[in-house]
Amino acid sequence: MVWGGLVYVLAGRAPRCLWLILPGLPLSAIVNIAVKAPLAAAVADAGGVDPLVAAAAPLWYLAFLLMLAPVTEEAIKAAPLVAPQLRRFAESRRGALSAGMALGVGFGIGEAAYLAYAVSLSPVYADLPWYLFIGFLQERFVVTFIHGALTAIVVTGMLRGAAGLLAGYLAAVLLHALLNSGALLYQIGRAPLWGAQVTIFAALILLVAIILRLHRRAGEEEASAAPDVGE
Repeated sequence: MVWGGLVYVLAGRAPRCLWLILPGLPLSAIVNIAVKAPLAAAVADAGGVDPLVAAAAPLWYLAFLLMLAPVTEEAIKAAPLVAPQLRRFAESRRGALSAGMALGVGFGIGEAAYLAYAVSLSPVYADLPWYLFIGFLQERFVVTFIHGALTAIVVTGMLRGAAGLLAGYLAAVLLHALLNSGALLYQIGRAPLWGAQVTIFAALILLVAIILRLHRRAGEEEASAAPDVGE
């Protein structure tokens, strides 16, 4: 509801972009099952590495894991816009901003559902009371915005052609990797939990600033395109 409202506001209170949340919903499950998991297993097997994240893993494999999600997820989140029927939602700054946010929010919601389903299959968590998962819900709430913001960066880059799309994609990939770096370092015992949290908080502030700037530029484009009305 909250992020749907944000998409609505970014779209200039035009509800049509809300439909783009729907094609984003299954993308997390698709990329995890069909791309990330088999690719990680293949690379680990080829390199003779234990696929589990551990401090003993070689540096090259840790770097691969760090970049795996950013490279694959930032591509698949914007992929629905390949369809001409959906691409028309992103023909202006306002449209690109709201379309990217909608696709990313859909991805984030789908990712939360996918992870919740995976957790529900584990007997370790089966008997835990619901309130112990509040932290998970809070994290997913923030991550859903992050996915939306990163996809908005990619899609607004499309307005500048192939070079702009590449620049937007690379920017989103690097920001995504920055967000994941703290968690990876924590998992291998090289950083405290608060260090991972600080990394996420810093990246979140940066993303909010970027979205506000894109929103302002969309308003400026609309103002400059509006016809002058004489007295």
